[in-house]
Amino acid sequence: MNTVQKLPLQLGWLASATLFGCLTITMPSVAATNLQATDDHGHSHASEHDHDNEHDDHEEGHEEGHEEEHDHDDHADEHDEEADHEHSDHEEDDHEEDGHEEHPQEHEHAEEHSDSTRIDADMAVASGIVIATAGPGETGTRVSGYGRVVMPHHQQAHVVARFPGLITRMAVATGDQVKRGDVLAVVEANQSLQRYSITSPIDGVVQQRLASNGEFANDQPLFEIQNTDQLWVEIPVFPAQRGQVMPGQTVSLSRTSGAAAHNLASADGPVIGKVESILPNSNGAPWAIARVVVNNRELPASQQLLPGELLNSEILVSSEQAAVVIDQQALQTLEGNTVVFVQNGDEYQARPVRIGRSLHGQLEVLDGLQAGERYVVNNSFLIKADIGKAGAAHEH
Repeated sequence: MNTVQKLPLQLGWLASATLFGCLTITMPSVAATNLQATDDHGHSHASEHDHDNEHDDHEEGHEEGHEEEHDHDDHADEHDEEADHEHSDHEEDDHEEDGHEEHPQEHEHAEEHSDSTRIDADMAVASGIVIATAGPGETGTRVSGYGRVVMPHHQQAHVVARFPGLITRMAVATGDQVKRGDVLAVVEANQSLQRYSITSPIDGVVQQRLASNGEFANDQPLFEIQNTDQLWVEIPVFPAQRGQVMPGQTVSLSRTSGAAAHNLASADGPVIGKVESILPNSNGAPWAIARVVVNNRELPASQQLLPGELLNSEILVSSEQAAVVIDQQALQTLEGNTVVFVQNGDEYQARPVRIGRSLHGQLEVLDGLQAGERYVVNNSFLIKADIGKAGAAHEH
C-alpha cells in the first residue's frame, strides 16, 4: 500500500519532471545556482565579514600600534626635548664658563694695548729723554707771518782808496775777521808817490776782496766788510694786521725748513726780538714793514742768522697767564690723538691733551694735564716708537 502509493507519486513527479523538465531542470539549476550564489555569497559575505573583522582588527591593531608608536614618539620627543634642554643648559653653562674665562683674557688684551711703556731710569738717561714739569706760564695772541734777514746799513762798509794809486800790498783775504782800524791794504799815491794804508772802518768780516797786489786803485770798492752781530728782520704787515702790530712788541722767530726748522734759541731761551719801528714800503707795495732787531752774536754758532734768510715770525700782540703750559717739543700724535707722555717712575703713559694758545714755544694746555705733572720734553718720539713696537708685537 505504501509502495503503490509512492510509485504514482514518483511517476507523477517524473511526468511533471518530463513535462516541465526545463523548468524543473532550470529551477534546480537556478536553485542550485542561487544556492551556490547563496553559498558563495554567504561564503563571500562571511569572508568579507571575516575580512572586515580582520580589517577592523588590523585597524585596531594598527591604531593600537600607532597609538603605541605615538606614545613611543611622544616619549621619544619628550626624551629629545629633555635632552635638548639639558644640552642647551649644558651649552649655556659652558658658554657662561667660557665667557667667564674669556673676560680676563679680554681684560688682559686691553691691558696689553694700553698706551704706556716702561723704561728704567738708566736707559732713559742714556736715550736722552728729558723730563719737565707742567706749570703756569705766559701765553698770548699772536700775528703769524714771515720775515727776511737784512743787513743793517751801518753794519756794512764798502772800502775805497782815498787817493788813486798802485796797490802795493793786500793785507787781508775774504773771510778774515777785522777790527776797526786794522790795515786792509797799502797804496802808493800817484801824485805824491807816498804810500798810505787803507784801514777797516768797522768791526766785522771781509765779505769780499775786490782787488789784488799791483792793481790800480781808483774810486772802485776794494773791500766789503760786514758785521753780522746785529741784524734786522723785516716783516710785512698787511692792512688787516696794521691795527694790531705796534713798536715795542715781542717777536719770536724760527727757520722755515731743514734740520733747524724750530724756534731759534739762545742759551737763555727762544730768540726774542722787538719791533723797533713800522716803516712804509719803499717800493710802493700795499703793506708796511715791521723792523725787528736781532742780536745775532748771542745765538749759538749753528743757529746764527745770515742776510737773505727767510724766517717764520710770530708777533705777540697780547699776553695772558695760563694755568698749565708745556714745551711744544713734547707734543706727539698717537692713533690720531695729540698726546704728551707723562712720567710716573719708570712708566711713561700717553695722555691726550687739548692745546690752546702758544707763546715762544710754550703751549697752553686746556685739558688732559695738571700743573705739577712730569712729562717728556726731548726725545718723546722714542716713547712713541716703544709703544708702537709693543702694539705690533701683540698683533703678531
